[in-house]
Amino acid sequence: MSTKGFTVLDNSPVKTRSKRNSANSTPSSSDQTKPVYHTTVNFDTPRTWISGKDNDFCENPPPFLGDDNMSYECETPFEFFMKIFPEKLFMKIAMESNIYAANNNRSNFKLTVNELKTYLGLNIAMTYLRYPQLRMYWSSVEGIKIPFIADNMTNNRFEEIKRNLHFASDEERVKGDGYWRVRPVLDILHQTFYEANDNSEHQAIDEMMIPFKGRNSLKQYLRNKPKKWGFKVWARAGVSGYIYCFEMYQGSDKSKRSKFGPIGDSVLRLCHDIHNLNIKLFMDNLFTSLPLLTELRNNGIFVLGTLRLNRVKNIQSYLVAGKLLPRGASSVTTSNDNISVVRWVDNKEVHTISTYAGALPEDETKRFDRKTKQFIQVSRPFSVQQYNMFMGGVDMMDPEVATSLIAFNKTTSKKRGRPGATDEYIPLKKRVVTKTSNVIRYDGSNHYPKKVSTNHPPRCHDADCKRRTRYICCKCQEPVCPEFIQKNEFTKVFKGTVGSP
Repeated sequence: MSTKGFTVLDNSPVKTRSKRNSANSTPSSSDQTKPVYHTTVNFDTPRTWISGKDNDFCENPPPFLGDDNMSYECETPFEFFMKIFPEKLFMKIAMESNIYAANNNRSNFKLTVNELKTYLGLNIAMTYLRYPQLRMYWSSVEGIKIPFIADNMTNNRFEEIKRNLHFASDEERVKGDGYWRVRPVLDILHQTFYEANDNSEHQAIDEMMIPFKGRNSLKQYLRNKPKKWGFKVWARAGVSGYIYCFEMYQGSDKSKRSKFGPIGDSVLRLCHDIHNLNIKLFMDNLFTSLPLLTELRNNGIFVLGTLRLNRVKNIQSYLVAGKLLPRGASSVTTSNDNISVVRWVDNKEVHTISTYAGALPEDETKRFDRKTKQFIQVSRPFSVQQYNMFMGGVDMMDPEVATSLIAFNKTTSKKRGRPGATDEYIPLKKRVVTKTSNVIRYDGSNHYPKKVSTNHPPRCHDADCKRRTRYICCKCQEPVCPEFIQKNEFTKVFKGTVGSP
């Protein structure tokens, strides 16, 4: 069997998985024998490149052999959220938090599952209702307080839960695992993410950042990320933003070295459950390398990504020099095992590498021309068009999830905490502060120091003094150091502070 000159060497039967009836599943229409469109390549086989040759799949990509369907019947985002964040996870967190509080002499702290759901909902809401300080959500100032948050949990209770929140006991600690404190949560989420949704045809692998600026040896710095400090995560996601698989980065393991490198090994682990489905996987030049692309294709996964030219030896000699190509033009070369490298000239040179996409078929895209100061149409190779279309899922946040979680702990009891914007305004009592007129302070007559008894001495009211004092002026009744009383007595008159004769 051949497709556009490419020979299919492996026709072994492959069955697509069905997660809905994993316990006692029966064959369905999707569990049919289908051909696999990939070759098994020996890494020791010499690779040669042919200039001008396009990919054998250029107009007929390998067909997708999976099912892109949700595994659960859900009518709302909240129902779907509760499938991937199940009840057993809430129970685990509540139990560990109560144990941690009891072990730290906080036996009065009792966290329920419903209260934990409300706490999580408030945290989700705070991610899209941003304030620089936590207490501002409970502010007594009209227009600043957010009743949606403040009316469902007091600020003191929110901070108490935050202080005692725990996910694992000390007995669950695993040597060498930097994330052991949250490992129970990560393991459950990894499983539920997998079970909730079948794989889509187009997926991408990229790095994500969980913002964090505290002290932790696992904290990373990524210069090109909007949030530069935090915990790095490798993730495989669909174009909709749904994450199929993720892995927390803990640094490279020097004891385990392979020909794919530590990043390549992470990619292979992320792709453990999508073999032989002809999935089109997109990644940037941080991940792409010839050994990794070859291994993924041996597993029935086709890759398209950007390329760092130093990753492919002598590839420059098989491509037309960029300075000889006008804007919109491209040059392509393909290896004897059907890996294509494309150079495209836009504002600058762009290079892609793929096991299924090359230069054809081309389309056109709109670009701004700096010389003519207007938009023009330029040609674009197929590999660039596919990369721009499918690389990078966008993180979604649905307020419906936060609203539903917060409602779990809703009560009709009397409100606690500070009054909200909708409450009747009651002015706060403030300490009355009186000041002596400057005319009396600097009149130069009858100002004598008097020592008073106080546990909290105030600051001297003289502008030239920053010290605290236990003396007051008998006439002004203001705290002031004795030496400054004398200064005010004799010098202010001669400086014209008060009317001179």
